[in-house]
Amino acid sequence: NWVFPNLTPQTAILRLNEICTAYRKYGVVILPGLYSKEPAFKCYVENIRYLFDILLSRYNIQSKEKDLGNLLMELQQIAPLDGKIITDLGTQHNKLVAANRLKYSDFIVSFLRQIFGESAILATPQSGDTLHFFLPGKKFKKYNLPIHQDYPYLMQSRQQVTLHFGLSMFYNDVGGIYYWPQTNRLGILRSEKKKNGSYRVADPSLIMKRYNKHKLFLERGDVSLFDSLLCHQSIPNRTKNRARINQIMRFSNLHDELAEKNNWYSSVYERRG
Repeated sequence: NWVFPNLTPQTAILRLNEICTAYRKYGVVILPGLYSKEPAFKCYVENIRYLFDILLSRYNIQSKEKDLGNLLMELQQIAPLDGKIITDLGTQHNKLVAANRLKYSDFIVSFLRQIFGESAILATPQSGDTLHFFLPGKKFKKYNLPIHQDYPYLMQSRQQVTLHFGLSMFYNDVGGIYYWPQTNRLGILRSEKKKNGSYRVADPSLIMKRYNKHKLFLERGDVSLFDSLLCHQSIPNRTKNRARINQIMRFSNLHDELAEKNNWYSSVYERRG
């Protein structure tokens, strides 16, 4: 099993060997509620809530809403483009100290050291951090990605871990991801780049036929860690008035032959913040 509930970052370290064994076997581990009571997580949520409050106040709105997803929907109704101001602060790289305390926590670094080995040179890709807003509506369809691996988006090293955690309340049909455990063992798969810039595994039938599909829905404070080569796909937000907010962060091991040949290149995307 790759699901480890009822842990904190402190107690997760005590089960690190078990967690890493599951990760090596499946390419993914899920830790429900890992960050939910963590002070740095609460601080990060409050930081984002403050940013929403400031933006809403520019339109003379003082919201009593506590959930970040619902605050996003309030802002979306009056100033659809203003949300990008916040996502820019949480993306490429995340500029908020509270978020980076979660990113480089003792548990995460210990996990990376055990997965990559003590000789690893730990780094993060240029575009490794993404504060993701998943809004309802057809115009946001482009953010619903087909079956893909993260590596083509990021590069830097094929030895790469994705950290993913929920920041908003979960509602039915608000979306998540499909994932296929152990598909990371297939290595770097041939991918096709679509017109909207997204990547798609060139032969998804290989995944569908040989591997079992699972769903991941992140509640606020839930954490997942998965291999950057693990195949996964977006589950769209099918609600009419709900949003979900997730933070994604990646880590690479530069001690890798292919990464060395590519001079540790990592992709760069335009970002304002």
